[in-house]
Amino acid sequence: MKNLPLKVGDFVDIIAPGFRCDIKDVKSALKRIKSWGLVPRVPKNLFGPDIICGNSDAARFDQLKRALNSNSKFIWCVRGGYGSIRLLDGLSKMKRPKRSKVVLGYSDITSLHAFLLRKWKWKSLHGPLLDKFGKGGLAPRDETYLKKVLFGEIKNHSYGNLKPLNALAKKAGIVRGELIGGNLTVVSSLIGLPWQFDSSGKILFFEDIGERGYRVDRLLKYFSQVGFFKNVKAIVFGEFIEGLERNGKSLCAPVIKRFANEIKIPVLMGLPTGHGDKQTTLPIGTKAILKKGAKAELYVTY
Repeated sequence: MKNLPLKVGDFVDIIAPGFRCDIKDVKSALKRIKSWGLVPRVPKNLFGPDIICGNSDAARFDQLKRALNSNSKFIWCVRGGYGSIRLLDGLSKMKRPKRSKVVLGYSDITSLHAFLLRKWKWKSLHGPLLDKFGKGGLAPRDETYLKKVLFGEIKNHSYGNLKPLNALAKKAGIVRGELIGGNLTVVSSLIGLPWQFDSSGKILFFEDIGERGYRVDRLLKYFSQVGFFKNVKAIVFGEFIEGLERNGKSLCAPVIKRFANEIKIPVLMGLPTGHGDKQTTLPIGTKAILKKGAKAELYVTY
C-alpha cells in the first residue's frame, strides 16, 4: 500500500468527520501515538457546535481538506457515528491531491473509504478509531497488529477459521479479487451515488452494530435487487452485534445464513472485524485471495 510503511518522525493528521468523543480520549491517544515515534497533529477546532456531528459541516470539511493536502502520509479518524457522507459533496468538487494518504477508520468512515477508492483510487485501512485507541480499549493483539501494519512489519496476512455458509463456499477452490467493504448500513447509503463501491469482481466484507435481523435482511435483499452483488466474487461477514430482538436473542446469524443459501456467491462468516472486541485492520482496495472449503482462509495484502 502506497505511503506505508510509516517511519519514526512521520506526521499523523487527526480529523473528526463524524461524531465527537471525550477530549480526554483524544489527549490519551496523542500520547500513545507519540510513544510510537509519530507526530500527531490536531486541528484547533476539532470539536464544535452542531446539531448531530462533532462540528459543523464547514469545520469538519476544512479539517479533512487540510489533512488531505498536508505533508503527512496518514490520517486517523477520531470516531464514526455519522457525518462523513455529509462531506462527500465537498470532496467531489476537490481536485485530487498530488500526494495520496492512508485513511484509517471504520463504521461511518466507510463513506470516505468508498469515495477515496472510487474517485481517487486511494487504498485505505478499515480499522480502529482513535477514541477507542485512546481509551486503551483495543485488544492487545489488535493494537499490536495495527502498529505492525503501519510500520510495515506486516505486508500480508491470512485470516483463518472462516465458516462457509453455503455450498459454493464449502467447495474447495480459490477466489481472487480486490477486498472492499465495511459497515453494511453505510455501504447501503452510498448506493446510487457516484462514489458507491464498484463491487464487480470484488471480494466484499460487511459488519454492523445495533441492526436487528429484519433490518439486515432488508439491506441484503436491497443489495441483491439493485444488482450490487452482480459479478461479486465472494462475501465474508464480520461481527454483527447488539441488534437484539425483544427476547434478547439476535436473528442476524440465521438471516445471513438464509441469504447465503439464496445467493449464488460463496458466503462465509468469521472475519474478526466490527464494533465489538475483534477489530483487526483490513486493507480496502488491495488484492486478496479467498481459499474456500473446510479450512477457509482470507489472504490480504497491504
